Amino acid sequence: LRAAREDLALEQARADNAADEAASLREGIQSELDALEEARDEQSSLAEEAEARLESQLAEASVLAERDKAMAAELDKLNDK
Repeated sequence: LRAAREDLALEQARADNAADEAASLREGIQSELDALEEARDEQSSLAEEAEARLESQLAEASVLAERDKAMAAELDKLNDK
């Protein structure tokens, strides 16, 4: 009976140690997940910002292209006179 109690106590200690290790691993994994989610959100924000800048620059390029056409047409008129 004493041996069985000692075995039970050893098994309980092992189970407690395993539970503590699992909790520690869970905390570490959660911390890594939080860091990855934060990095993903930051990357998404930077991508949105870059896309907005690109759209702005494309719009500006379109306006400049139209102005260039208008100026070229005006120069052609002046040269034809």
